[in-house]
Amino acid sequence: MSTSPPRRAPTEAPPVLAPGYRARRNGLPVNPLVLLAFLLVIFALLAIGGLSFVTSQPVVIVIEGVRHDVRTRQTTVAGLLDEMAVFIEPPDRVSPPPESTLTSGMQVVVDKAQPVVIEADGQRMRILTHNTVPADILREFGLSLGAGDVLYVDGAPADPAMVPAALRNLRIERAITVHITDAGQTSTVRSAGRTVGEALAQAGVALFVADVVSPPLESLIGDGAAITIQRSWPITVLVDGRVLNTRSAAANVGAALADAGVALVGLDYTIPGEDAPAYPEMTIRVVRVTETDEIERFEIAFRQVVQTDTSIAPDTQRIIQPGQSGIRERRVRIRLEDGVEVSRSEPREAIVRDPQDEIIAVGARPSLITTPTPEATLPGADS
Repeated sequence: MSTSPPRRAPTEAPPVLAPGYRARRNGLPVNPLVLLAFLLVIFALLAIGGLSFVTSQPVVIVIEGVRHDVRTRQTTVAGLLDEMAVFIEPPDRVSPPPESTLTSGMQVVVDKAQPVVIEADGQRMRILTHNTVPADILREFGLSLGAGDVLYVDGAPADPAMVPAALRNLRIERAITVHITDAGQTSTVRSAGRTVGEALAQAGVALFVADVVSPPLESLIGDGAAITIQRSWPITVLVDGRVLNTRSAAANVGAALADAGVALVGLDYTIPGEDAPAYPEMTIRVVRVTETDEIERFEIAFRQVVQTDTSIAPDTQRIIQPGQSGIRERRVRIRLEDGVEVSRSEPREAIVRDPQDEIIAVGARPSLITTPTPEATLPGADS
């Protein structure tokens, strides 16, 4: 058996390259012109970047306290601000001024004015300011506070000379003239309050809950408004074993108790009476009254009635109607004041149930029937 050498695969012919191409190690063709163009682009970019770096200068710009280190080819401060899109309004402060020439290492500081909305005298305006004290801002724009005027900073009353944590809105409430009659004494004040309650609070008028104010505290007021205060006075109420110290401006005892939240029920009464006039330091006693009935019941004995009956055997008896005792009731009304008995009524008696006779039928022969007498007794009873 002869062996023949293994057959080799036919060798592939090498690829034919177009003129100008050369084979890379991985076998893919590369055009030298493309490679050269790519290198030229990279070199141009590096050259431009290097030229820009060489021709630019470093500067520092501080905007609202924030530092930025930049390089720029701008020659003026204004050009730098435009390049960084920093919008400058007339009240803003730029140092050095925008027309200044930039130099290497220069520091530019931008201090922006803050927007504030001012509401006063029926007008509303938006302003830009570097001031942080409300009084200085108002003075800057020709505004001032008069006697009784109130300044609100962001909706809350504030001292014009104090620097607030934040400042976005200033509102001036102008004072109006208010006439206050308190316990018969009239005074005139200037107040920025727009309701009765606000005006009294700003005028330093303290109120008790039971004081009567007219108009009511929530009422709106205008210039020249008149407010009347009827002062309450202290009273003492003795009720349900408690001592209640309270105040009232009521005209009589009943109304004073209503102010104190004490109600009279049923037969309750007061000392002094409900219609008595109320006055300062008075003591009112509330007497709780209850009435109950004491009831006693007694039995009323029933009678026995005997009847002859020929339909039953002689000398026998039968109950035709059972007897039932009656009930007599005695009732006494008892009056209690603050839990203590103070009186009893005369007893009243009434029959609640009448007694029912017991009827007994007794057998008898017809010849023996006689007219019954009240003294009739049962057969066999003792004479």
